[in-house]
Amino acid sequence: MAFRGGMKPPVEAGAAKPPPAAAGKGAATAPPPAAGVAVPPQLGKVPSRSAPVAPGKGPAPSSSAASSASASPPRTTPSPTSSSPPKSSAAAASSTSSSLYPTKAMPAPAKAPATKTATTAAKAPAKSASSGTNSTKLTHLDAILRPNLVTEGLRPSDGVADMTHISGIDVEGINQNLEVRYNRDEIYTYSGSILVAVNPYKFLPVYEKEFIQRYHGRKMGELAPHIFATAEAAYQNIQNSETNQSCVISGESGAGKTETMKFILQYLCAVSSSVTKWVENQILEANVILESFGNARTIRNDNSSRFGKFMQVCFDNNCEIKGAIIQEYLLEQSRISHQSQDERNYHVFYQLVKGGDKNKYLLEPMKSYTYLNQSGCYELVDVDDAKFYEELCMAMTVLNIDEETMTGIFSLVSAVLQIGNIQFQDVDGESIRLTSKDLETAKKIGTLLGITPEKVQQVLLTRQIVVRGATTTIPLRFIEANENKHAMAKSLYTRTFSWLVEQINSSTNPGTFSGKFLGVLDIFGF
Repeated sequence: MAFRGGMKPPVEAGAAKPPPAAAGKGAATAPPPAAGVAVPPQLGKVPSRSAPVAPGKGPAPSSSAASSASASPPRTTPSPTSSSPPKSSAAAASSTSSSLYPTKAMPAPAKAPATKTATTAAKAPAKSASSGTNSTKLTHLDAILRPNLVTEGLRPSDGVADMTHISGIDVEGINQNLEVRYNRDEIYTYSGSILVAVNPYKFLPVYEKEFIQRYHGRKMGELAPHIFATAEAAYQNIQNSETNQSCVISGESGAGKTETMKFILQYLCAVSSSVTKWVENQILEANVILESFGNARTIRNDNSSRFGKFMQVCFDNNCEIKGAIIQEYLLEQSRISHQSQDERNYHVFYQLVKGGDKNKYLLEPMKSYTYLNQSGCYELVDVDDAKFYEELCMAMTVLNIDEETMTGIFSLVSAVLQIGNIQFQDVDGESIRLTSKDLETAKKIGTLLGITPEKVQQVLLTRQIVVRGATTTIPLRFIEANENKHAMAKSLYTRTFSWLVEQINSSTNPGTFSGKFLGVLDIFGF
């Protein structure tokens, strides 16, 4: 159990009390805790995003974020989990953060297992009475050594801000403590150097500029638990120790990891006094592009990140932001060709169909695309895809993507949708051919990609092998052709996504100031 500076650990029940002369003396001062973010397991469906409403990235298993004196992100250290924790999310949305899909406040699940567990624990205090006598002695001792903890309480039913101060903590105690604080709209709770966040399912004005100013320059633990306290702790470690820091944000799909990352970036940009508005906009607008091409609706929430990323926010010798570097990995490719019931493909497809130039990009009604009509979900509640298409175009402009390149990107996205409409006709079990409708689709694909329809047909119907320098063309069977079609669509989209990340890095490149950084690792959920 961790204790902060100037405090002695409590005496356990039955243990000999220290002599009075030792009270308050000789207590070792612990070093300031490392930064951390954690998200407990999730329950129920999470709402869609809405700025400035709390993130709808939904519940998640225990997730951890630690500040580490390392140039590479540390391993995730899971926090205690429960089979029935409260509703959870990594953070709530800010009105000043860049958010592509706002979160809509939704009521909490009516009968959450965690609530049941916590209620059971509350109705049966005898179960936690094992620490009853001990708690009395601890309270008496803390009245002298740690009076602030007497006020806060040392029992889960008191809603303690730091769960390491609770005596005899267990899974039920963790759930009860989080629930008590949740009911008081205190969504953040410390567990040592780890920050646990519970989704409030409503707007909480705790991310405004006044909160940034309040936490700036304060040590972790001086004020109420908050994501800004975690960001400030990591920032102070960079200033004081001259070593790189890493915050690891992990959790199940929909836990709010992406929103939490944006809060950290928002805070760092705000406290770095000399960062130019242009650099700040580029760093924040990069999230708009990444969310559009890398996020999608799942059954858990409306803006689930389907890839992982590690962002290095780089500083100069005066700890002022000079740029950022993004590393992306493991984009979910299967979603491009198939979506489960009530889920959606990546946001950019719907944005393009709703807001793009129909003649320029040869767009058709949304329900006519095979890659979009499988799940039966086309729109999100309170989300205007056409409006977000305009915001996407603006973000690309901020990231120095010119009009011609932008046109090429959206043409390729439209071509991916057309590829999914190719059906094929089996000839004799050994070869296939294109139907009359397929020929029209192949012509559109060629126009969008800038190649001839004949070349498109060749790629769709045959494959080539090279043996001893000689190239042989082999016709594809029906099943092979369908798999080849999906592979081509996935390859085009994945390479486009990777190119966009490279373009973002070229715009936000810190130049020679890449040696000192604060890394934020957003581990996508499963």
